[in-house]
Amino acid sequence: MSKEETIEQMEVRIAERMLANARRKDSSSSSCSRCVELEQELAAVKAILADPVAVHVNVLRGTIAKLSDANVKHVYPHLFENASCPGTERSDVASD
Repeated sequence: MSKEETIEQMEVRIAERMLANARRKDSSSSSCSRCVELEQELAAVKAILADPVAVHVNVLRGTIAKLSDANVKHVYPHLFENASCPGTERSDVASD
C-alpha cells in the first residue's frame, strides 16, 4: 500500500484481485457463486465511495482517512487561486 493509497482504494484493489482470481479458478462457469458475491461486494464499496455523504460520515467516524491540506489543494485548486483567499497563507496548519 502506497502512502497516498486510502484504505478504501486498497479494499477495492483487493476485491478486484480476488474477483480476477476467482474467475481464473472457475473459468468453466461464467457466473461462479463466489464471483457473483465478489462483484456485489465490489459494487457496494464503489457505491459508498461515490456517495459524498457516506464518505463524509466515514471520515468523521475515522474509518477512512481525512484529506491532508495538500490533498485538499489538489482536489479543490480553485479555492486557493486567489492569494487573498482566507487560509491560503496559514502557517499554523501542519502539512501532512
